[in-house]
Amino acid sequence: MTWARWVPLAVIILLSGLFAYFNGGERVSLSLGFAQFYRLSLVGVTFGAFILGMISMFLIGLRHDLRIRKHLRERQPSAPETPRQPPPVTEWTPPV
Repeated sequence: MTWARWVPLAVIILLSGLFAYFNGGERVSLSLGFAQFYRLSLVGVTFGAFILGMISMFLIGLRHDLRIRKHLRERQPSAPETPRQPPPVTEWTPPV
């Protein structure tokens, strides 16, 4: 792997580290509709939102993938079930 493939990852890590450093003391309140939380760390709330977004996109993508696979399986023409024959075996001949 070349170093150019690692540059975007390093930039993302650097930016997230700078965000955490500059906003480490910031506190926010979070209202979920049924509960209100006060004095939560902005970095923690941002990280939690990031993780919840990743999990939700994984689950939505998984559901979509399973639906597409089911659809493709239904559209695949059914072939008669015939036992597969192994390829013919030829005798080994030494190289000339």
